[in-house]
Amino acid sequence: ICVHEDHRLAGQEAVNSLAAVPLASLTQPLWVAESTEPELFQHVEDTLNLAAEVGSNTIVVLLFGEAGGSPGVQRSRVIERLRRAADRAERQQAILVIEPMDSLPGMLLQSFAEGVELVREVAHPCVKLAFDTGHLVSMGEPVLPTYIEAYDDIGLLQLADMPGRVEVGGGEIDFVPILAHAIRQKYAGLVELEHDWSTPGADSERQGIEKLRAVDAAARRIASQE
Repeated sequence: ICVHEDHRLAGQEAVNSLAAVPLASLTQPLWVAESTEPELFQHVEDTLNLAAEVGSNTIVVLLFGEAGGSPGVQRSRVIERLRRAADRAERQQAILVIEPMDSLPGMLLQSFAEGVELVREVAHPCVKLAFDTGHLVSMGEPVLPTYIEAYDDIGLLQLADMPGRVEVGGGEIDFVPILAHAIRQKYAGLVELEHDWSTPGADSERQGIEKLRAVDAAARRIASQE
């Protein structure tokens, strides 16, 4: 998972999330295909070992379906495999976060709402959702109401402004109430910036950091008043 900068609302030292499988295998139906179980769990074990080395506790899971496979069988497999992988993650106080999106072909989940349904069916404390603001907009789901409704199911917050997946403040998303809600709820997970820049270059990046500071300050002010 590529991020430009990490930040924890609660002020702790932060480390990137890690993808559960290597880039070369990312779009394979590893979580649902019958023959891929050994490969999948070897990747999960390798990633968790790496996470322990670098101090990360957040493992991002992208779920791809198997063309022509039974939807019911695939769902049963992914639930069972997520529970087993989460049992392994729990031993080192790590979590798996599923990231729903529609920007890649073949995704098993086509909406954040489907992700919420799956996580609640898995019902494991170490299986959560990645809440990516850019993906929510792309999928046509309301950002703030969805964040508030699904807050207990969310283990990773990724910020990207839209349109264009640009820096916070470079688009149309109002991040202040989102972050204010996270602060009020004492959110302690990762907050990642996963975006491009509306204008490439050092000046744009400096301005983006200042915008982020302003949004953070406004969110803290609102949270303290409620």
